[in-house]
Amino acid sequence: MSSSTDTKVVVIGGGSSYTPEIVEGLIGRAEELSLREVWLVDIREGQEKLGIVGELARRMVAQEGRPFSVNLTTDRREALPGADYIVTQMRVGGMQARIKDERIPLQHGVIGQETTGPGGFAKALRTIPVMLDICRDTEELAPGAWLVNFTNPSGIVTEAVTRHTETQIIGLCNNAINIERWLAREFEATPDDVYVEFVGCNHLLWVNRVWVRGEEVTDQLLERVAGGDEWPRELIESLRAVPCGYHHYYYMPDEMLAKAQKADKTRGEEIIAIEKELFELYRDPQLSQKPEALSKRGGSLYSEAAVRLIASIQTDRRDVQCVNTTNRGALSNGPPPAGASRPAPAAEGLRGADHPGGRHRRPGRSPAGTSGESARAVGGRGGGRAARPPGGPCRVPAAVRPVIRSPWQSGPRSQHAGTPGCARLARSSRIARTARPTRGCRPA
Repeated sequence: MSSSTDTKVVVIGGGSSYTPEIVEGLIGRAEELSLREVWLVDIREGQEKLGIVGELARRMVAQEGRPFSVNLTTDRREALPGADYIVTQMRVGGMQARIKDERIPLQHGVIGQETTGPGGFAKALRTIPVMLDICRDTEELAPGAWLVNFTNPSGIVTEAVTRHTETQIIGLCNNAINIERWLAREFEATPDDVYVEFVGCNHLLWVNRVWVRGEEVTDQLLERVAGGDEWPRELIESLRAVPCGYHHYYYMPDEMLAKAQKADKTRGEEIIAIEKELFELYRDPQLSQKPEALSKRGGSLYSEAAVRLIASIQTDRRDVQCVNTTNRGALSNGPPPAGASRPAPAAEGLRGADHPGGRHRRPGRSPAGTSGESARAVGGRGGGRAARPPGGPCRVPAAVRPVIRSPWQSGPRSQHAGTPGCARLARSSRIARTARPTRGCRPA
C-alpha cells in the first residue's frame, strides 16, 4: 500500500454509468483520504464508455481544483501497482447478459432477477472466475490493498473471494445505508442518531434491532411495518425482524413473478434506455458535475457507502458499518464460515475478532427460521458445500438460491401453526435445524 499521505484508488468497471457517483464521493473526501490518484479500469470492449466517463470525471475533478489525478486504462495490471483500495463494480457479459438472466427464467415461469434466483446464479457463474483473476493480480501487484466489492451478486462473489484467495475483501451494497436513512426519517432523527443491527447476507438482509438516540425502538418499528402495506403482519410478527426489499422474491414470489410477467420491459431493458440518455449527457464538454438523471439508474447512496468505508479504514476511525464479511461466530446459527452482512468495525474487514482494529460483538442469531434462506443465499450450505476443482473456478451446487414459495401461500395456515414463518424452509438447512424463535442478537 501507499503511504498514509499518498492514497491510490482503482475502480474496476470504471466505464460504468455509476462512476460519476463514486468520483463525486471521492472528491468530497479527497483531503480526508489524502487522495493522490484514481485509476478507472475497463475492458477493451468498454473503451468508448470509459473514455466518455473518464473525461467527465476529469472535468469534475478540475472544477474542484484538481485534488487528485484521474487515469484511464484497459489494462488493470497497469493500474494496480501501489493501489490502496480497489472498488469492483463490473458486469461480466454486459447488460445483454443481464437481460438474458431476466428473460430466460420468465419463459419457464420463474422470477428472473440479477441477484436472486437462477438469474443471480447465472451472473455469479460468469463473475466469479473473473473476480478470482482480479484477485490474483491484486495479490501480486498490490498485496496490501483492500478490495471493496459492489459487483453482484455481492454475497456470493465476496464469499468466493474469501474462500479461494488471500485478498482482503469487504462486500458492500447500498441496501443497508438506505435502510439507515429510511429509519432516520421514520423516527425523525439524523443518521448519526440511528444504530441498526443487521444480519443476513447481501442481498438478503434483515433489520434485527434498532436504537434511536440510545433508546431501543425495535418494537415500535415492527408494529409500524406490520401495520403497513409492504409486508403481511403475520410475517413480521413471526420473524420479529424487518426484511429488506429483496426478500419479496422469497416471501412473495407469486406477486413478484406476476409483476415481472406483466411488465413490458425487464429492469435491464429499462436501464439500457436510461444509460443511453446518461451517456449523451456525459459527452457534453460543459458538464462538470454528476447529472440529476443518474438518480434514475438506481444505486442510491452507493458512493456514500463505498467512500465512507474507505475513509473509515484509511483513518482507522473504528466506527460501525454494515458490511459483507466472514461469519467467525458473530451469528451463532449462521453457516460457518459463510459470508454475512452485519455491523462491524469498518477496519475489521474479514479478519474478525483477531483484527486489532476492533472486536466482534457477542455472537447472536439470525431472525427466527431464516437460517435456511441465508444458507441458500450464500452458497447452498444447507444442501452441499461449494467446491473448487484444482486450477478451476468455484463450483456451487446447482440447487442454490431458489426463489421459493412462502408458507402462507403454499397451503393452509394450520399446517404451520406454532412455527416461525419460514420454519419449513429453515428445516431444509442443517444449520437451521437448531434454530428457535429468538429476538436476535443481544447487546454486548
